[in-house]
Amino acid sequence: KLDFVSDMELGNAIYLVVRDGHSVPLVDCFSAALDLLGFKRLTRSTRERLEGICSKMIGKGWLRQSADRLQLGEASNDYDISLLK
Repeated sequence: KLDFVSDMELGNAIYLVVRDGHSVPLVDCFSAALDLLGFKRLTRSTRERLEGICSKMIGKGWLRQSADRLQLGEASNDYDISLLK
């Protein structure tokens, strides 16, 4: 159950997808991140949760959003998911 997966793990999955994809559409990123963790469905509540995590990661400079795509941010070299809180 996705409720048992921490925001840190979800953030790691999002980061890996963006790092490997360079520039990933938001919805595709969320689906791929969930797939990495063994989940198949992107529900509304899951999307809202992932959007919140992405917002924090964008705020820290680890990611940036351009239109509907996610890319690594300028501070991606300083990525430390333990700082996501």
